Parts: sequence; structure tokens; C-alpha cells
Amino acid sequence: MGQKKLPNAVLPPALLVRVLETRFNTPELGILWTDQAISGRNWTPSETWSAACDRIVAGILQFVNGESLAVIGQTLLGATITESARTDGTKPIPRLISFTRTDISNVAQVAGAMAAIFEATGQLSPDTQAAPMIAPLAIKYGCRTVESLAWYRFAIRYRRVAHIFGRAYGVPSGGSDAENRAFVVEQFRAFLDGAAPPATVSQTEMTLLNAVRTIVTSS
Repeated sequence: MGQKKLPNAVLPPALLVRVLETRFNTPELGILWTDQAISGRNWTPSETWSAACDRIVAGILQFVNGESLAVIGQTLLGATITESARTDGTKPIPRLISFTRTDISNVAQVAGAMAAIFEATGQLSPDTQAAPMIAPLAIKYGCRTVESLAWYRFAIRYRRVAHIFGRAYGVPSGGSDAENRAFVVEQFRAFLDGAAPPATVSQTEMTLLNAVRTIVTSS
């Protein structure tokens, strides 16, 4: 899927707010839930309201691009997020986790419904048919590429790690679901057995992959 605006480009404003269950009561985002005129038929978003929507969209795109919660939090809240922010539900990290699990899942459901409508009404051409059908999973799991999504689905259910594996190993070009599964499973087993990953993996990424190897093989 491409780097495009996802929710507020296709959803009426009132529906967008209903999708966003995690409320961020910051000066920048609070207007999304405090503008009581939003349900009116002739309501027009203000520049401030549109800017808040843009922040939400940017956060969603960062999620599907494999960015960390700290980076997403910087975009949404405009503040540096640290591990000390995990302590309780009023802190940023728990609220960001809620956003990625609940709100983004809701957006994915809307994307899935739209894809089903497009398919049922014959609005998808053969060369674009796959993208709308992949979009709901890509949004829900935070894996925007075919490669990262395949690794997330068939090998490792850690979003950021799936992006690393996807970039390093890829999947067969034009491969079917079954072919991608077979490739990913084979490569992942070889990695767990001690095979070195491709040289494109950075030292920082290798640290994460080694941690995954240790966790999986010791469980």
C-alpha cells in the first residue's frame, strides 16, 4: 500500500470520530471530540480540526510503516515518550497502545468493508485488485508491504521485527499466499537454526533479531 492518507480522506467526519475510541485530550487533538457541531449535516471542519485529523492520519501511517510507539507518540502528542510513561492508563504509552490496538483496528475494519464493497460492485480492475484486499490486514497489523505482512503472518508476530525480516529476506516476486508462507517458514527456520541473515541487516537490527532468536528457541 502506498503512502496515502487513509481514514479522513474517505470517512465522514462524524464517523471518523466514532472510530477513534482513544481520546487524546491535548490542545492539538482535543477538538476532535469537543466540537459538538460535528454531527450537523452542513458542518465544515475548521483548520484546527483538519490539522488534528492530519496528526491522527500521520500516526496511523507511522504505525503501518513500522515506527516505534515513541515516534508515533511524538507525532500525536508532540512530546518525547520514555519507558517511564508506561506506569498507568493515564500515561502516554498505555494510551498509545490502546490507539494502535483499538482505533487502528477499527480503521482496518472500515477498510475491509470498503474493499468488500469495491469487489462486490466490480470496481476493481485486475491490476489493482490485490491492494484494497490487502489494506485491512496491512493497517491492522502495521505492515504496509507485502513482505513485512507475510513475515508477520507466517513467522513472527512482532510488527517492527516483521519489517526488518521483510526488508532483509523479502518474499518471492508475485508469489501466492501459499508460496510466501512456504518461503517465510523455510527462511525463518534456517534463521532460528543459526543461519546468518543477509548483510543488509544493520547492527541495531541484528540485536533485535538475535533477541527474537533467543526468545523463540528458548520457549
